[in-house]
Amino acid sequence: MAWTDDQKRAIDARGGRILVSAAAGSGKTAVLVARILERILDEKDPVDVDELLIMTFTRAAASEMKERIQRKIEDMLRETPATSVQYLRLKRQATLVDCARISTIDSFCRTVIVENLDHIDLDPSFMIADQETLSLMREDVMDNLMEEEYEKKSEDFLKLVNGFATSKSDERVRSFIFLIYQEAQSKAWPKKWLDEQVNADIGETIWGEYLKKSLHLVAENILDHIDRAIRYCNEENGPEPYIPLFEAERMMAKNLFEASSVKELQFALDQFEFERLPTVRKGKADEELKNLAKGIRDEYKSVVKDKLKKSFLVEDTRGDEETITTLVRLAKEFGERFQEKKKEKNIVDFNDLEHFALDILWDEGQPSAVAQEYQRQFKEIYIDEYQDSNDVQEELVRAIEKKNVFMVGDVKQSIYGFRQAKPALFMEKFEQFLPYCEQVEGEGRKIVFSKNFRSRSEVLSAVNSVFFQLMRKEFGGILYNDEVALHLGADYQESHSDMSAQLLLLETQEAQVDESNMSLEARMVAKKIQEMMASDFQVFDKEKNRQRKLRYSDIVILLRSQESRADTFMETFLNLGVPAYAQTGKGYFDTYEVQKMLSLLSVIDNPYQDIPMAAFLHSPIANLSDVELANITSVYKKNLPNESALHIYDACQYALENQSTFIELETVKKLQSADDLLCHYRRQAGYMTISELIRKIYEETGFLDYVSAMPAGEVRKGNLYMLLEKAKGYERTGYTGLFHFVRYIENLKEYNNDFGEASTLGEFDDTVRIMTIHKSKGLEFPVVFLCDASKKFNQRDSSDSVVVDADLGIGCDIIDLKRRTKQSSLKKNVIAYKKKNDSMAEELRIFYVALTRAKEKLIVTANVKDVQKAREKKNMVGQENGLSYMQIQGATSYLDWLLMCERSMAMEVIVEGVDGLRQEEEKTQEKSVDIRSVLSSAPKYRDEKLEAVLDYQYPHQIEVDLKTKMSVSELKYIGEDVDDEASESPYVQREERKKKSPVDAAKLGTAYHTAMERLDYGMEANKESIENYFDQLVVEGRIRPQERKYMKEKRLEGFLHSNLGAICKKANLSGNLCRERQFVMGLSAQDLGIAKSEELILVQGMIDAYIEEEDGIILIDYKTDVVKDGKILREKYEKQLDYYQKALEKLTGRNVKERIIWSFALNQAISC
Repeated sequence: MAWTDDQKRAIDARGGRILVSAAAGSGKTAVLVARILERILDEKDPVDVDELLIMTFTRAAASEMKERIQRKIEDMLRETPATSVQYLRLKRQATLVDCARISTIDSFCRTVIVENLDHIDLDPSFMIADQETLSLMREDVMDNLMEEEYEKKSEDFLKLVNGFATSKSDERVRSFIFLIYQEAQSKAWPKKWLDEQVNADIGETIWGEYLKKSLHLVAENILDHIDRAIRYCNEENGPEPYIPLFEAERMMAKNLFEASSVKELQFALDQFEFERLPTVRKGKADEELKNLAKGIRDEYKSVVKDKLKKSFLVEDTRGDEETITTLVRLAKEFGERFQEKKKEKNIVDFNDLEHFALDILWDEGQPSAVAQEYQRQFKEIYIDEYQDSNDVQEELVRAIEKKNVFMVGDVKQSIYGFRQAKPALFMEKFEQFLPYCEQVEGEGRKIVFSKNFRSRSEVLSAVNSVFFQLMRKEFGGILYNDEVALHLGADYQESHSDMSAQLLLLETQEAQVDESNMSLEARMVAKKIQEMMASDFQVFDKEKNRQRKLRYSDIVILLRSQESRADTFMETFLNLGVPAYAQTGKGYFDTYEVQKMLSLLSVIDNPYQDIPMAAFLHSPIANLSDVELANITSVYKKNLPNESALHIYDACQYALENQSTFIELETVKKLQSADDLLCHYRRQAGYMTISELIRKIYEETGFLDYVSAMPAGEVRKGNLYMLLEKAKGYERTGYTGLFHFVRYIENLKEYNNDFGEASTLGEFDDTVRIMTIHKSKGLEFPVVFLCDASKKFNQRDSSDSVVVDADLGIGCDIIDLKRRTKQSSLKKNVIAYKKKNDSMAEELRIFYVALTRAKEKLIVTANVKDVQKAREKKNMVGQENGLSYMQIQGATSYLDWLLMCERSMAMEVIVEGVDGLRQEEEKTQEKSVDIRSVLSSAPKYRDEKLEAVLDYQYPHQIEVDLKTKMSVSELKYIGEDVDDEASESPYVQREERKKKSPVDAAKLGTAYHTAMERLDYGMEANKESIENYFDQLVVEGRIRPQERKYMKEKRLEGFLHSNLGAICKKANLSGNLCRERQFVMGLSAQDLGIAKSEELILVQGMIDAYIEEEDGIILIDYKTDVVKDGKILREKYEKQLDYYQKALEKLTGRNVKERIIWSFALNQAISC
């Protein structure tokens, strides 16, 4: 193989620390293998393969590395004369390679522990627990800790719970404790980090420095923006009257840039005010130059007003110390108890492996004697995927190295922040180390691989054109310049197929209500795949060294997260005839076969569980039908004593003991067989392990064979074998007994520890793969579709009441329980700002990973309501060195970034409408063949049975589309037929309200209903009291801040001062006011006016409030609709109130004498 100059340098380099920055597809694994072989065959200074420590990120990578080295040694042995010195050397390495230290860093830590158990307090027979066991153990420890804290009733704990828990649970407090514990575990010395989190002065802290650095960066960006705007103003026919205002704002930005302390920064930010731009009449300046200058100003104005001022003009009241101290105390206590629990079970997790190894390798800040021995043992240390290392792993390597570390990675592909990966470690060395040619041997040197041997030039051009604009040192970790960009290294044959990179945009503004944007996008992608398959699209076959036709298995669909998206794509693809496969990691417990087995195990343990018992009896093992089960329970119910509870097991025993004429003999035989089976397995459960019992059930009942014969039988069989493996894993943790196993499984379901169905996908299955971007890391595909590019970035971690960062520490809201107020601390806002920036930077790197998976064809797809508006909003004029930090930071999705780069990116943009997809579907439907017409043309067609089948009309067709349950809100729209164009809307138009509310009207209405449900009628009816009440609802988590912002105190004040408010207050005092009454009632479809059918439909709803008086009931319904007068509400909601009245009269047995709608918008009660 011909190496590039940089690859050759990496193979030949000797002495000192070496960092290789290897871009995507640059052949780093091949270089690593070649370097290792060169080292073991080096004539001057050879090393044995077992004198090298090679650490990879995954077990699969370690296994592949070892196999490659073995294969290369074997190949060289065959080519080397048996009498040569090199042959003997190779022979020795072939023997040693099996015991070579090629593993993940976790495996290396385990080896260190096993070899030095005498240095730590750990039983030699320890086991590594799986995540399911650990999550259940964590919940148990947390339950006990919280229970004891409640019993102690310590003031600090009760303040914490009252301030941060909701009224329904303390789950948020638990999550904050675990969050802090988890962050501490990513540090080399967790207890030390936790101790450092208490007490720190603002100006001297790390977070204070970060604030100054961040605001200086933004100020610098603003100055650049203003300079550009002034240049536009100074151009011929430019808007010169804007210049004085821009100069004034430039001075304010300069003050912000030059501020040297947090207080000065806050003062400069506070003084940064925006006056109205002077009017430049039409014709006095070029409109395009005016819009450009205005657009630039709007960008930085939005950043200053909406982000910086809101986040950082916060009075630092330092009221968070007590909360942080309490959380740290609880996190320490949790950690100690969790560690003790693991020790009791003799299990460890991966964090334990690393920290135990650290304890062995470090002694009072110096490498221990054990570490020094490893230093002597390992001639060189290799670290693959170095960009994903963290602080703990860095300390481990530091203890055993002696300037002999060879690190390979690519900071642009660091995408494991959720595992506490720290790309800054890579960048520190990348900036410190000099290029290989400039540094003397023995010192830190860096080598950059920029040639890409994976992708076609079209893919590389697309990737480079996007990331030259987007990736910055401050945003992504590295400046994307010519040094680190992707350069063509692959030698592809010229193809007649269209290999241009594409951005497919689906415009959804014409979509129907019942069409989800995701399913429409999936249809667009399926259509594109079908077109490529039908058009003789060619890809290069490396093994055969020639072009060949595209297969489905050449295609991958990449998604940022699977959630329900993978299922949508799967279902859509399969419906349209595109074979697809996705391993979702969910749904295991919902599968038929697993549910039946778990039901059987549950009733073996305890037959008095009605749902599992019914599932077992209805399974193919017991084989009772619905009718048989109904007969058994009905016969027992007739003879059931009044005080007895109905259990299916008792009903079955009754049927066996009192064989009734109402129960058939065949049913009794099935029951007896099922009962014998349960008794048999219950006896065996007393002395068998769970895995032995499950295997016994599989063998004796034939259930495994049964599910194998079902559709997708191999997957179902795999699911049952997975259950067997989980039982074995459960037993290895030291737990025993069927009862505990059943509880273990129930807890896994409760805490969402699903496994996903077993995979039976083979290497050669011709099917489209659907996977997340994270799972695609390290893989490559001829054709890549990056879908759902308009999905919004997840920023939830930065918006919680407590935020934690490994570098800046812990920040939290300041809650005053007496005043019932909540505000963010300055520290919390700084940490939240950093976490958001870090998250966005990681999203950029994930985006890079996704685009660089493509070998030959790259297609990005997204759905957007209005393409033109999206383009106008995000299409920006980049600077010479790319988009600005503020512009990049303003994105909310991958699509935003692409649209920002549209003017310069090497991607063809194709817009498709929903109508085009519908036309394609109609064409497909037109191709459907009428079976009768086909049969009529065939000889001897006449067949009476076949005619009867074809002529059959389902007698209950009218009931096929009926819903079994409907809400009152759904029912109120039935029968309405409004022509929006022909009728004048009775509602206040958006234009009349001048400004469109950014909050969803339905969610705002729900917020008002929540406020009414919990309203204290004894509170003072003034603005201040109501404002505090609304704020407290936010603190309690009952309403969201987004809705609170648009809730008007005067609306609730108006209600409290009204006659209806007085009536409600009086009824509340006497206990006659009932609020939020839920109901479910059954009505026929005929009565509901849906269809001419007596089919029963469940109607569910929620009555806002009603008052019981001596002569009847007053029914009250709250409405937040913005309307012109009360008549409109009366007409719209009359049917809804009819249902409420009917339900209320059934529930109470009393008449409704009055029905009132309270309109918050009109501030009046409307009789209905």
